[in-house]
Amino acid sequence: MGKPKHSNKSTAYKTREVGLQSIVPPKAYISPHILGQKNLETHEYNRLFYASHTLIVLFIGVVLMNVAIHYTRGWSMTEMKTAGAIGCIFFVLMFSGFYMPDTIVTRPHPSIWRMVLGANIIYLCFLTYISFLPLDEARNTMKIFDPNLGEPLPEKSYADDCRIYTPEDPVSTFRNLRDSIDVHFVAHLLGWICKVLIIRDIKICWICSIVFELTELTFRHWLPNFEECWWDHLLLDVFGCNMVGIIIGAFIIRYMSVKKLSWVYQKPKEMEKYLYKECSVIQRTFYKFKPQVLMKHNWGMFNSLKQFYGVLIFCVIVLLVDLHNFFLKAILLVPASHDLLKFRLLLWCPLALAGAEEYYEYISNKYSKRVRGHMWMIMLIIATELGIVVRNNQVYTGPSFPTYIIIMWSTIFASILATTIWIIFKNRNNKENKEEPWNPYDPKIDIIFNSDS
Repeated sequence: MGKPKHSNKSTAYKTREVGLQSIVPPKAYISPHILGQKNLETHEYNRLFYASHTLIVLFIGVVLMNVAIHYTRGWSMTEMKTAGAIGCIFFVLMFSGFYMPDTIVTRPHPSIWRMVLGANIIYLCFLTYISFLPLDEARNTMKIFDPNLGEPLPEKSYADDCRIYTPEDPVSTFRNLRDSIDVHFVAHLLGWICKVLIIRDIKICWICSIVFELTELTFRHWLPNFEECWWDHLLLDVFGCNMVGIIIGAFIIRYMSVKKLSWVYQKPKEMEKYLYKECSVIQRTFYKFKPQVLMKHNWGMFNSLKQFYGVLIFCVIVLLVDLHNFFLKAILLVPASHDLLKFRLLLWCPLALAGAEEYYEYISNKYSKRVRGHMWMIMLIIATELGIVVRNNQVYTGPSFPTYIIIMWSTIFASILATTIWIIFKNRNNKENKEEPWNPYDPKIDIIFNSDS
């Protein structure tokens, strides 16, 4: 017998995915466009990055940890507790980088996305811990990050003066509008650009944009931060940061997206230049942060009840991620400018990027039967944060919901119910005149027996 193909080092190097954990379980369906993304390139990194190196990294990690333990002798108790927490995080991330499951996203390297999952497991453990604590004890626990945390925060409202034109002001005749455009305005704009790149569907982005403003109106009698002027809601949010961010994100997707993906994919010359070392190492390294293939998502919201409610659940998750940022800082008494809130967004952004791709694969492909790890982690974190928000409802001392809020949400839920009925009747009528689609994973095969044989 000849030597098997996979024993050839060069061939194995070209086709191998990183680590045994990259093997796809049989139950996990991957659509052709995802497979196309995973196999467009034959050379990703130097061979050094494809070998396991598990024992070498284990040895280095143990040595570093023992050096750190020896070096921290004589430190104060607070400093040693901080060093111990950092050591725990270091080992969890090191283990995650090798043994956590891969996700659909592979750039810049699969191990980075494994560590993202590991970092959010740590965040989930912390949320679970404080969710069992009384409110006062949970606030005191936050002092491990900053001794100044856990103190009462001044209530700030953005609707004290809703005038646009202020002629009597010595600084500016548009003082209120000028004060609203600050670093949070820029962060809001960049946040919406990132959301568009994650969701990749302009219609869903607009739904999330409008509904979030409605949720601000809904809960503004509980949280003073949601008290905003009409021009803040419309000019700065919906038709300001949100719209500009959606437009910029749409242009980026249009520029980087693949218009047509055929089975025989021809790499562009730019990619060939980076693959075959016709540029510097720094250029090739930065090129790895660009996605191999960026495709627009067509969620098919009205094609079936699964996709309709799947999109609704996805929109609810997007809204809860933003809402919990405001509720958690009100419960745990974290100032809006504190680095902990920035760190939370730093954890959420890559997790949302991988999770949204996994969720889209689950919703848009009927052969995909389960949600993958990153999206599963997102749902669990959202549920845990929501549990903290609901359990500590004594923080919200405002009045009950106004009548116009009840009417508004009743109308929204009635529209969802009407759409559900419409989809059911539409699919029932189409099913009568529609042939059963061909299943490439379980095709119907006509077997003809030859009677002469």
